[in-house]
Parts: sequence; C-alpha cells; structure tokens
Amino acid sequence: MSSDRARALYERLKSEAEAAGYFLNPDVEFVLGLMEGLLTNEERYGYQACPCRLAEGL
Repeated sequence: MSSDRARALYERLKSEAEAAGYFLNPDVEFVLGLMEGLLTNEERYGYQACPCRLAEGL
C-alpha cells in the first residue's frame, strides 16, 4: 500500500509531466512504488535519487 506522501508526489509529477507533453507509466501501482523509493532516498540522501540506481549520498 502506498503512502499519502507517495500519492501526493505522484499527482504533482503527473501534472507536471502532462503539462510538458509527457505521460507517466499507466501502471499506477508500479509508479507509486517508484514514488516511495524517491521519498525514501530523499530522506536518506537529501535529494530524490532514482531508486533504480545507486545514490552518492552527497
């Protein structure tokens, strides 16, 4: 189950992407998992590093 923070980030990024002519993956549960990873990395490293890559922790 995704958190409210992940859902809010999803809605914000979806809006920004669509305004620029892009679209997020239509698999919402998959994207919410990525949002959780972004938020986790933001807490760990201070920035939203993609959860699919190693972060520097700078």
